[in-house]
Amino acid sequence: MNKKLSILIAACILCFLCAACQPTPDAPIVIGKNDGRIEELIHSENNDPNAIPIATALEDGERWLEEIRTQHWMEDYAIEGLHCQINAQISLPNKDIYPVYTVRRSNFDWTSVEKLIRYFAGDAVGVRESLPTKEDLSDELLAVQRGRYAYDDDLGERWEPYPGQQEEITALQEAILRAAPETFADLPFAPNQMPVHHTWLMPDDSKIHITARVDCVEIARYKNAALQYESDISLHGGFPGEGAAKIEKVGISEADACRQAKETLTALGMQNFSIANVEKARFLKYYSNEILAEGWAVTFAMNDGGYVAADLMSVQLAGALDFDDGEYAEKWRPESLVVFINADGIQSFSWRGRLEIVEELNANVAMMDFENVKQVIRNNLKYGYVHSKILHDVPELVLALHITEIKLTGLLIPVKNEPNLRMLVPAWLVYYKEADSSTMDDYTCVFAVNAIDGSNIDLTLRALAPTS
Repeated sequence: MNKKLSILIAACILCFLCAACQPTPDAPIVIGKNDGRIEELIHSENNDPNAIPIATALEDGERWLEEIRTQHWMEDYAIEGLHCQINAQISLPNKDIYPVYTVRRSNFDWTSVEKLIRYFAGDAVGVRESLPTKEDLSDELLAVQRGRYAYDDDLGERWEPYPGQQEEITALQEAILRAAPETFADLPFAPNQMPVHHTWLMPDDSKIHITARVDCVEIARYKNAALQYESDISLHGGFPGEGAAKIEKVGISEADACRQAKETLTALGMQNFSIANVEKARFLKYYSNEILAEGWAVTFAMNDGGYVAADLMSVQLAGALDFDDGEYAEKWRPESLVVFINADGIQSFSWRGRLEIVEELNANVAMMDFENVKQVIRNNLKYGYVHSKILHDVPELVLALHITEIKLTGLLIPVKNEPNLRMLVPAWLVYYKEADSSTMDDYTCVFAVNAIDGSNIDLTLRALAPTS
């Protein structure tokens, strides 16, 4: 988090504080705990969905989209040291039914992985285990010989030697001499068991690399390469010395990329996903920094319950506002699926954090009136600001924030005495940025409010993968 204080921001805030502003909220922040209270609300006999209407503040000016309806909230909220400009589109499902489920992790097995292999590599003419080839080792050798990247204000960017570098060079040179030629076995040979780490040779001599474990499946036409998003490289570049970069040669429209991605999931029978994020992206080869492809990364999130899909992997879960959940609970990685597409079609398919529904706890849970939700959001702003001052020991901290978007999505919270289960509940996801001119183009941050009881949902991921 950037804590730099500028004279311009301080002056703006001083002027704002002299003007009228919202009253300081007196209600304390409520942190969601694994104490069973939320279960009681969900199962309450008085839980009448008509008793607490969700759309009280969402009546005028609504516009209906394919899957969501939207409204706008504009307000300036300020307390001493904090100025928040709220100019947010509010998105919620195009329906009035809000279910709650219990879910559990669902490991990938050979049956589920074989289905993906047959779809993406069904025309393959050969297969081999994805062991390092002579080309892979030679690329790695060049990177090791180059040295370690370093930077400081006095000397700038540079590559420098590091302890153990010569030993690594020698080991790689010996491995290159031992490396066997790349050969492929005739099909129908396949691993037939987990884990999978194999390369399939296609009729046009291209290759598809597939890695599958219990927690993830990675399918790509590129090996030893990283997927980089334009938002990540637009400020400082994607590798040392590149500088700010843009992705220009995607070769396909965003609409066509989304259409192809949706058609792929439909063909695979995967109906419980909606598009959560679309962004230009590229594949960059490790070691050589060669740009292998530019296109669109289409991110899907689970849409069970019909909630607005949210991509938690593209935002910062800890930003200018700090929240203490007060109680340890292992956090689960949200299920996500990323399809990378360019003019040549689908180039990669990444699926992580697979979940499955165990039980429907409530078919249509009652939620807080949105006017009350607004006050909870104001309370969160105050609490997160005050806690940040204490945590970072900056008593004179001055913050200017912009809230840009609010979504009604489904988020996971702990279940009392059930460490292997989570509840999928409706929650308001609040997107914000620091308004300091030096960080306006930096990452978007989020915090979450339980739509049932208004408690804060801790999003920090302490565990990224299943333990079994």
